[in-house]
Amino acid sequence: MQKLTQKEMALELLKMNADRFMPAWEFVGEKHIPKAGWVLMSYKTPARLSDLYNDGLVERKLVRGRSGSQYYAYKLVNPELV
Repeated sequence: MQKLTQKEMALELLKMNADRFMPAWEFVGEKHIPKAGWVLMSYKTPARLSDLYNDGLVERKLVRGRSGSQYYAYKLVNPELV
């Protein structure tokens, strides 16, 4: 098994779901990533997504939930390059 940083885990999860925007709350909790097995993604992962957005690797859109809450959803800009 390979050890991954929070940023690398976020990229792997985005690659696995390259066809859709993923809300930030889907990046928290226990996830299965083929490279690393079962991993626990911390509450800090959405902050890493902002770093990826600033680097130009992901695009994001602001989503409003049914309760009126707002959050970002992320998608890889070019999955083949990552």
